[in-house]
Amino acid sequence: MKTTARILSALICLCMLAAPLLDGRMRPPARGAEGNTAEPFTQVETRPPETTLSEDDLPQESSSKYNPPEEEMTEVLAAREPEETPSAYADRKGNAITDGDQYRATPEEQVREDPQYRPAVPSAKGPTTKAPTSKAPATKVAMTKPVTTTKPSTTKAATIQPPSTKPFTTALTTVVPGTTAEISPEGTSYSETSTGATAASTTKAPITTTTTKAPTPANGWYQDGALRYYYVNGKAQTGYQSIGGKKYFFGPGGVLSSKVGIDVSKWNGAVDWKKVKASGVDFVMIRVGYRGYGTGGNIVLDEYFKQNILGATDAGLDCGVYFYTQAISIKEAREEAEFVLKAIQGFRLTYPIAFDIEHVPEASARTNTSGLTKKLRTDFCIEFCNTVKNAGYFPTIYANKYWLETALDTTRLGGFDTWLAHYANQTTYKGSFQMWQYTETGTTNGVSGYVDLNIGLKDYAVFIRQNGYNKLK
Repeated sequence: MKTTARILSALICLCMLAAPLLDGRMRPPARGAEGNTAEPFTQVETRPPETTLSEDDLPQESSSKYNPPEEEMTEVLAAREPEETPSAYADRKGNAITDGDQYRATPEEQVREDPQYRPAVPSAKGPTTKAPTSKAPATKVAMTKPVTTTKPSTTKAATIQPPSTKPFTTALTTVVPGTTAEISPEGTSYSETSTGATAASTTKAPITTTTTKAPTPANGWYQDGALRYYYVNGKAQTGYQSIGGKKYFFGPGGVLSSKVGIDVSKWNGAVDWKKVKASGVDFVMIRVGYRGYGTGGNIVLDEYFKQNILGATDAGLDCGVYFYTQAISIKEAREEAEFVLKAIQGFRLTYPIAFDIEHVPEASARTNTSGLTKKLRTDFCIEFCNTVKNAGYFPTIYANKYWLETALDTTRLGGFDTWLAHYANQTTYKGSFQMWQYTETGTTNGVSGYVDLNIGLKDYAVFIRQNGYNKLK
C-alpha cells in the first residue's frame, strides 16, 4: 500500500509539472518584475567611421565652356532677324502703300530715283585662313578656409587726366606708368596641433608691385593704358593724320581723340561685319531709307538695312542711321522722320539719326523743280531733327561743305550736331562739326569695292548713353 501511494504521488507531481508545457504558457518572467535583476534595455548609437577626403576627391569645377560651331551661330543670327511689319504710308496720289511695296522699280529707274547709286568696284581678296586656337589646361587650386581674417589695407593708385582735346568731350583716366601700388593681402599659415585641431596664424606680408613703362617705339602705334599714340621717328603725332588709308585725330599731347567710321547702303552689297570690326572700324552709319527724287516722291526702306544693322550690332560696332531726304515741304520732312522712328524699333542705336540733305545732279529732280529756298531747306532740317529729338533720339544733319556754306542757314541750326562731307585731306570748313566724311573711295576689309570713310570727333556712344538718348538702358 505504501509503495502504491508513493507511485501515485510521484505521478501527480509529474502531471503538475508537465501541464504548463503542454498548455504553451511557459514564458520568462516580465521585464521589471519583482526579483528580476536584469539591466533595463539601453539603445546604443552607432556611427559610420569618419572618412577624410583629399583634394582629388572634391568635385572640380569645369574650366571649359561650350563653344557652338560657326555654322550653328550663323543659323542663330539668321533666325534673329525680325519680321517686317507693314506700315501705312501713302503715295503722292493718296493710295495706301506698305514697306514691302513702296517702290518696285526697274534697275534703270532705281539709278534715276536713288542718287546714291554707285557701281560696285570688285576687290580681289585671297582666302582667309582661320588660325587654330588652343586652350591652356585647367590648373587645380587648393582651397583653404581661414579661421581668422584681417581686413587688408588698400592704397589708391594715382590717376592722371590726358591732355584735353577740343574734339572729344569725354576725358579718359589711367594709372600713371612707373608708379608703385602697395598691396597688403592676408598671409595665412596653418599648423597641426597635438589634439588634431587646425589653428591659423595670420601674418601680414605687404607686396609691392612696380609697373615699368614700356619704351616708346620709333614708329607706329603705342598703347599706354587706356591712351593710344602714334609715333613717327620717335615723336608722337598730333592733329589729323592718315594712317593705313584711314584718318585719325590726335590731341595736343599726342593722345588719339577720334573714332574710325564708315557709312553704307544697299549699294555696298553684303558686308562681312566681323572683318570690318577687325580692321579697326569703330562705328557705322547705316542708310535706313530714302525718298525717291522722281515725281512720285515715294519713301523706300533700304533693302539691306535690317541685314546691316543686325550684322554690325552683333560684330560689336556702334551703329547710327541716316535718311536721304527729298522733302519739298515741312510735312514731308516730318513724314520722313516718322518713317525712320518706326523702322528702327527693336534695334539698338548708339550713334545719331542723321538727316541727309544734299543736291541731286538731275535737273528734273523734285527738289530742283520746287523752288526751294535756303529758309525752306533749313526748316526741313529743323522739323526732322525736332521730331527725332522729341521721340527721345539724338539727331544730326549731314551736308557737304558747299551746302553748309550756301544752301542752309547754319545760324539757325546751332542746336544740332553736324556731319560734314568734304572730300579733302584737310578740310577748310570753318563751322563746327562732330563727324567728317572725308572720302567716298575708301576701302576696308569686309566691304567689297569702295566705301565712304568717316572720322568721329565726338564719342557718341558715351555721350548718348550718359544723356539718356536713344532709349538706351
